[in-house]
Amino acid sequence: MQRREDVEYQLNTILEDLTKDAWPHKNDQRPARCSGAALNVAVSLLEATSKGHNARIMLFNGGPPTIGPGLVVSQEKKDTIRSHADIVKGKVPHYHKALEYYAKLGERAAACGHIIDIFAGAMDQTGVAEMRGATVKTGGFVVLDDAFEGDVFKGSFARMFVTESEESKALAMCFSGQIDVKCSPDVKVCGAIGAAYPLEKKSSCIAEREVGLGGTSCWAIGGCDPGYTCSFYYDVVNQDSKNHKEQCYLQFATIYKNSSGQTIQRVTTISKLFADIKTKDGFESLKLGFDQEAAAVLMARHAVYKIQSEYEFTMDILRWLDRRLIMLVKMFAEYQKENPESFRLSEEFMYYPGFMFHLRRSNFLKVFNSTPDETVFYRGFLLRENVTNSLVMIQPTLMAYSLEEGACQPVYLDVSSISPDKILLLDDFFHVVIFYGSTVHDWLTQEIWKQPDYAYLEEFFQGPQEDAKALLQSRLPTPIFVSCAQNGSQSRFLMSKLNPSITQNNVGQYGSGGAPPVFTDDVSLKVFLDHLKKLAVAP
Repeated sequence: MQRREDVEYQLNTILEDLTKDAWPHKNDQRPARCSGAALNVAVSLLEATSKGHNARIMLFNGGPPTIGPGLVVSQEKKDTIRSHADIVKGKVPHYHKALEYYAKLGERAAACGHIIDIFAGAMDQTGVAEMRGATVKTGGFVVLDDAFEGDVFKGSFARMFVTESEESKALAMCFSGQIDVKCSPDVKVCGAIGAAYPLEKKSSCIAEREVGLGGTSCWAIGGCDPGYTCSFYYDVVNQDSKNHKEQCYLQFATIYKNSSGQTIQRVTTISKLFADIKTKDGFESLKLGFDQEAAAVLMARHAVYKIQSEYEFTMDILRWLDRRLIMLVKMFAEYQKENPESFRLSEEFMYYPGFMFHLRRSNFLKVFNSTPDETVFYRGFLLRENVTNSLVMIQPTLMAYSLEEGACQPVYLDVSSISPDKILLLDDFFHVVIFYGSTVHDWLTQEIWKQPDYAYLEEFFQGPQEDAKALLQSRLPTPIFVSCAQNGSQSRFLMSKLNPSITQNNVGQYGSGGAPPVFTDDVSLKVFLDHLKKLAVAP
């Protein structure tokens, strides 16, 4: 083992001498790729030489493995790579075998304290869906881009090596992470959901019911970064016992190695009060303690885990979410039976139904127009990011810039927010979209700000550009940047995220007619909430 400074020249020379594989292949065949075997060799080398030491394995994948162990698709182009429909129907001869193969590689790497990252640079799928076990079990990252020359790959790869601070040379990455959970006798842990895998540790705080990765009180999280999170689910036991205590304790003992190889242990203890919902005071205290943002992320992760582990049809997951939403509002909303107009939610719950509405429409649950690789990529970051970022994935943020209102203002994620004289900035974590209204786009193309009388417009156009740049530079993975105009082809990146309150079915109710802003058969948030009220007040 040598220091980086001592081998930097040789390493750069090797990288610069790399060339495209010149081995010929027939036009009706895919190139021969043995990524699975290469990954196995890398894991074995580090297993033999650096067990227990910090290390990352980075796979730069330009296409799906076609030969050797872990192959995803055959070399014959007539055999198309699997789709979501193929997986549901079981028409995937290599899928399950490849899943098992890469999961075992991930377990071997994690046992040595090593991390596996996958960077895919190709227009087609590269087999990330099969390889997800290697990254999830080791805490690694998955980055998808159309090519290795793209901004997403370059920005994400650079962000991998940020330091803990400007003065420090220590990288902001951790290895060999492990979380041990302890709790007081009245609470039992059902399981965890996130970029982790369970260790076989038995204790008295394990619940009979399992949610996610259960049956243990200790989980390995492999590699982690400052923004990493994992979700834990608990049961309250002996609820009717007279000896039930008024307070419970939850403890998380986290052990990891920093980039310098030092082992660090951090213990977090949380105290929570129990509430008797049979009493008015207890019921009110339970309502006041509800965190709707965290609850939305917990439900999203639970839904993603169910659809990944059981691979149910999307409609089954949507019905499951709907049933739980109805149960929640039935318990905590104020209403008169069979009177939807009387339905009211307190401020602690008022945004939660909207989060569920956008979750139902998201790429996490609906796989239409997404490949299995893209779906795994989206879901992987939902399972590891913090509440703020996860909530942005579920319900994107939308900012509006206008000359009349001055500084940018948050606006509703709705088609009614579109205006010819406004610029909109959408952030859904994976994409950053600048949307120019038709009038503003005309000003932009005519470069009207270059005229002395309209010089103030330059600052107006720079505002969203600077805010978008700040988002692109601060996030891993680097989001895809889209700049589009009203009625342009790429405006779909914005329109697909907006609440379709005005469509071809009701455009006449909102004006004198004309083309609606969006053509869709999806229900709007208003229709969704109206149906929720009717079901909640039903006897």
